[in-house]
Amino acid sequence: MVKRLLILICFFILLVPIYGEITMDTLNLVPMPQEIKILDSDVALSGAWRICVDFFEPDDVYSAELLADEVKSAFGWKWEIVKFTPEKDYVMFTTYALKGDEPDLFKEQGYILRIDPGRITIEAPSAVGRFYAVQTLRQLLRTAHAPSLPQLLIKDYPALQWRGISDDISRGQVSHIDDFLHIIRQLAFYKKNLYQPYIEDMFSFDTDPNIGRERGAITKSEMARMVKEAKRNHIVLTPIFECLGHQDRLLSLPENRKYAEVQDPDKKPWSFSPVMPETFEFLKRLIDEIASATPSPFFHIGGDESWDIGEGTSKKLVKKIGVGRVHAQFFTRLHDYIKQKHKRQMMLYSDMLLRHPEALNYLPKDCILIDWHYRQQEDYPSVKQLKDAGFRYIIASPAIWSWNTFYPNYSYAFPNIAVFTAVAKREKILGCITSSWGDNGAENLRVNNWLGYAYSAAAEWESATPDVDKFLRRFVAVHYGIDSPQLAEALKNLGWLDYLGSRYPAQLFHRTPRVKPADKDWLEKIDTLKKNMTTVRETVSALRDKVRFNKDHLLVIDHVAQRYIYLALRYKILDEIARILGNKKSADLSEPHRKKVIQGLETLRDILVHLTAEYERLWLRYNKYPKLDYNLKRLQNQISHLQKLITLARSGELSAYTEPEDVWFWYPEAEPSKKASKGAKYFIRVFELEEIPVFAEIKFWGDDRARVYINGHKVGEASWGTPPAVHNVLPLLKKGRNYLAVEGFNAVGAAGILLHFDIQFQDKRKMVITGDEQWLSAKKVKSRWKTSRPKGKRWKKVSLLGKGIIEPWTFLDW
Repeated sequence: MVKRLLILICFFILLVPIYGEITMDTLNLVPMPQEIKILDSDVALSGAWRICVDFFEPDDVYSAELLADEVKSAFGWKWEIVKFTPEKDYVMFTTYALKGDEPDLFKEQGYILRIDPGRITIEAPSAVGRFYAVQTLRQLLRTAHAPSLPQLLIKDYPALQWRGISDDISRGQVSHIDDFLHIIRQLAFYKKNLYQPYIEDMFSFDTDPNIGRERGAITKSEMARMVKEAKRNHIVLTPIFECLGHQDRLLSLPENRKYAEVQDPDKKPWSFSPVMPETFEFLKRLIDEIASATPSPFFHIGGDESWDIGEGTSKKLVKKIGVGRVHAQFFTRLHDYIKQKHKRQMMLYSDMLLRHPEALNYLPKDCILIDWHYRQQEDYPSVKQLKDAGFRYIIASPAIWSWNTFYPNYSYAFPNIAVFTAVAKREKILGCITSSWGDNGAENLRVNNWLGYAYSAAAEWESATPDVDKFLRRFVAVHYGIDSPQLAEALKNLGWLDYLGSRYPAQLFHRTPRVKPADKDWLEKIDTLKKNMTTVRETVSALRDKVRFNKDHLLVIDHVAQRYIYLALRYKILDEIARILGNKKSADLSEPHRKKVIQGLETLRDILVHLTAEYERLWLRYNKYPKLDYNLKRLQNQISHLQKLITLARSGELSAYTEPEDVWFWYPEAEPSKKASKGAKYFIRVFELEEIPVFAEIKFWGDDRARVYINGHKVGEASWGTPPAVHNVLPLLKKGRNYLAVEGFNAVGAAGILLHFDIQFQDKRKMVITGDEQWLSAKKVKSRWKTSRPKGKRWKKVSLLGKGIIEPWTFLDW
């Protein structure tokens, strides 16, 4: 009998860790607290518990209300908020009495959370600390498997003081006000404390009501609601208002063109003039309006990528003292104004200062420098460089790789965030601001960003870098309210597409559909993509009714997976059609083959029509309408191209795609396709026409930018992040001598221009101009260079870089 009893006891002891033990590995929290001590047993909860806020400060009452809402969501109970202390079963808010030896960040933002039978204590030196304790408790409730919590003791505080997000609303999505408020609350849930909408022209100014008017600019009443919501969630809302570069839209308004650095009407404005008094006075009025609308200890002036300084109104001063000092002088004037008028510390991006390091010697040392780098690196030495230059206030800024895509590339973002935040902690700087950018239409719906935001929150708060796979499980449990390794794997399938060999895998989606064979290796990769994305869709479908929070985000995830499945099908179907066609036209195919070709193209068209309608619905669920058109147009253009292929197939004229033979060129220097010198380069090609043609179309693209002129008239420009430009230039041509001029510009890395000029005459003769040895190039030119024969030693034959789609431009849709 005793023997049987001992066996039963041992059996139940063995069962405890299998079914009931709570360990650090089973706690799903984002971020994970600094210190956790797990105690003896579980603490049973019930609907009879109360929340005691004896001092009834508004901040603590709000925190208590958040907790009560979480309890109701988790268990359906209504926990009463009271001033008195009940005898048992209560949550107590209390002030921590500092002993003097606590870390500074514990004093400012730390807390102690103790969960015991009949009592939960939230203790902190500050209201913000108690607020963060509530976020941890909310997450414990959200991930509880029963109406109980583990008995534990947490002591917690952040590794970095400032933990922010910059949110690009200038190139695409501008949230409805309710979505903005949700973003703020969700950032606070992950213990972020700085939110920076990147607004450029996206604020409704009284100074000029036309600014951002047709683009969904944030109104002052909307901003007031955002500020209020941020304040009660212990978030500082500080917009990024570009006070130098990145203001092409604002400066393109006729009334504001006079404030630009470049006054040439043929050139698109980019930066404010750093030397014109009237520009500074205009900027002061804009700054005053934003500062008045957004109370904050900071004002962010942007200041990045002001490539055109020295090309216009500041040209003489740049020649005299250098472009770095011109930047420093202008930034110093802004600093002094913001400090004196608004009593704020000025933030600015550091890239132009690092590019022209002499500027560091002339800038006030109390500026907060935002040091941004988005590439994967083993270290980020610029942080130490800025510290060594005497700057005390530095913030690291990695990114979630959300631009030029419809889903962030987390295989690049996570290492960038992990290493850069580790550097920030090692160098003991102010903090991190993780950037979300929307270049090329902001196609990525911003709910996809939460995985990156949460990972950055964990990396900034925790002392060590989070393990990716373990973090994915934590995130799924907290963000969706379900402990699902399948959903964690689905998120990894979406964000880690290294096997496709592209930093921007979604760019493949927008390439013009070409009827051409794909190589075997690529088809195998596409098969993997289709298989993985089908699994994502199956997972989402199976969990849709089980997910408790952010259920709408699954609709967006499913849309992304559908896009990738369409991409895989497109490559497979077009490869099959190309192999069916061979060197034939569709008219020469058998009837079964011709039907198969048409059915394949119609399948692609119909899927894309569905995706386009679904994308529009999802966009409008979160965002205002303006700027949706750009993305719809791209999708509709692809639908139109597929319909064109269908029409050609039906008419018998469809044939396989022929690879381009156009030639790249650039200024003659060592390997410009790998790394070229910075700045402008000028190219000219003189050609003769014996008669006026009947057709003349030019197609071109440049890295980083190409502006094309014919006989002195600007045709247009194309640049990195935009598709190739195509223009009808027949009206610009003349009989006799003609001048084809290109102004190229390189900011960083490789440089090259690809151009195809197709000219046709009445008698069917053709003339094609692309890169060849008749092009000449120069670093400096005279004012009439676009319509003059190139003369002198400054003009050199171009360097021909290669034919067709070559590295590093294999992403280009030509």
